[in-house]
Amino acid sequence: MPLIGLHELTSSTDATSTTSYEYFRNELIKLNENAHLKAGEQGYLGLLTDSVGHLFIGYGYDLYVRPAADSAAMLASHLAAGVTITARQIEYMDALRGTKGNGVSRAINLPGDPLNGLIPTQKQVSESPRLP
Repeated sequence: MPLIGLHELTSSTDATSTTSYEYFRNELIKLNENAHLKAGEQGYLGLLTDSVGHLFIGYGYDLYVRPAADSAAMLASHLAAGVTITARQIEYMDALRGTKGNGVSRAINLPGDPLNGLIPTQKQVSESPRLP
């Protein structure tokens, strides 16, 4: 029996082409990583916690994978005008992430900060972008 009418995907590397493998792959990743953001719902673009307790932004950008300063530099061009990731926020994220990414939280080292000397909770870190 011959096969007819197959809808082949193109080998285009243009991820926006709705006939490319990359487009469908990216749509599936978006759906699995952050379905609320993909649906355009408000409140799902900031810091969230994934199924294993790691903080992430957007579609699975895991903040535990690299030092917070590296993430801040990489994300800088994607932030809204006038928005920056502060040294305080970087310290909060690194304290929660642990020294050298070993997963063991450490105390905040910001003299004068209300949490100085304390090990932050995920809630405190996820709320830190809204703190002055």
